[in-house]
Amino acid sequence: MPPEAEGGTQDSPPATTRQVAPPSAPVSIAPWEDIPPEYQAQDEGQPLAQPHPQPDRMPLPQQGEATLVLPVVELPAPRIERPPSTATPPSGRRLVPTELGETWHALAETLIERSLLTGIARELLLQSQLLQQAAQEADATQALWTIRVENETLNHEGSRKRLEGALAELGHAVLLRIECGRVVDTPGLRLAKARAAEQERAEQTFIGHPYVQAMMRDLDAQPVAGSIRFTREPGPQGA
Repeated sequence: MPPEAEGGTQDSPPATTRQVAPPSAPVSIAPWEDIPPEYQAQDEGQPLAQPHPQPDRMPLPQQGEATLVLPVVELPAPRIERPPSTATPPSGRRLVPTELGETWHALAETLIERSLLTGIARELLLQSQLLQQAAQEADATQALWTIRVENETLNHEGSRKRLEGALAELGHAVLLRIECGRVVDTPGLRLAKARAAEQERAEQTFIGHPYVQAMMRDLDAQPVAGSIRFTREPGPQGA
């Protein structure tokens, strides 16, 4: 009799077989389902981290919290002060009329109007002061006139001869003698004074206009410095 039969039947544990699952494919998460790191808990049971508030989504103050209110201050518009107009030439030198100054200025206006002088000869005329007109002697062909200039570069023989030729066309046969020194009455100074006076009249006419006065009174408007210019009206054709 087999030994197994003597002690009765003894159940043996069944043999187990371990099954290995095949490797799973990587799980793909849709972009819109991906959770940012700041929303993930570090450990189980910890609350989720809150995202940083965006500048345009700052939390509003709750009821009872102190709110800082800053007053709005309106700055006045800048006012442009108009410099007072004077009849002084731009160079700052004042005109001191002399006895021969009017005569020399009248000759200069005629020469410029007829365009008889240009360049340095024209500057010699405008920046010179007539000091003396010697009478023409009987045996002399030219009278001697003395003029003065401050700029020595204008004392040029070529310019002097051109000025003598232009005066001769007006009927003045003269010989010019040029000296250097301070001048106080030249055609240039007289023209500058006349332009300054015209500019002052133009500014007064503009500011005195009723519409401009209303703008200055109601809107506190001010003319922009240097924006007013005197212009001569063109004369009729052929004049």
